[in-house]
Amino acid sequence: MTQIRKLIVSILGAILLLFGILMILLPGPAIIIIPLALVVLNTQHPETVRKYIRKFQRGLSRAARWLDKKIKQWG
Repeated sequence: MTQIRKLIVSILGAILLLFGILMILLPGPAIIIIPLALVVLNTQHPETVRKYIRKFQRGLSRAARWLDKKIKQWG
């Protein structure tokens, strides 16, 4: 039963992650779905997911710095 649960959670997390990645190109809350998918996947694969969460955080930080720089240029 535990193996089946792990498989179901992994598949659910992967589907959520793919859905979130699609939302980057399509309209939708990708910024919410991708971290949610990583949280779900973290229950089964914590080491791998931590690496991707750090990348996601770095990307958000870079985007925030870029946006801050652009806002300062406009104002």
